[in-house]
Amino acid sequence: MAQESSENSSQLRSLVNVSLSLTTTTNLKVILNEIMNNARNVIQAERASLFILDEVVGALTCILNDGGQMPQTIPLSHGIAATAAKTKECIVVNDAYHDPRFNKTIDYIKILC
Repeated sequence: MAQESSENSSQLRSLVNVSLSLTTTTNLKVILNEIMNNARNVIQAERASLFILDEVVGALTCILNDGGQMPQTIPLSHGIAATAAKTKECIVVNDAYHDPRFNKTIDYIKILC
């Protein structure tokens, strides 16, 4: 019960932080960054990235990234993020390196978004 209370408190703090951002800025990138960081903290993820899906080009474009290096665009041909975009379903992966959908080429690209 104590752990559930702590998790609920953390989620509430995140909601308050996002609400404050919405009332203190009109900069969309700042607001999206605040939402992404708070969501990452709530689900205890190491990293988070935000992409825009371009179905015409067949790629994801990285608009925010809070850790590690990420290429500006990722093709929809393979990868966990591409699979989530194509299926329009949330995918939670605790160990991406051992997931067969993981796009290993991302680790070798040195361009930051």
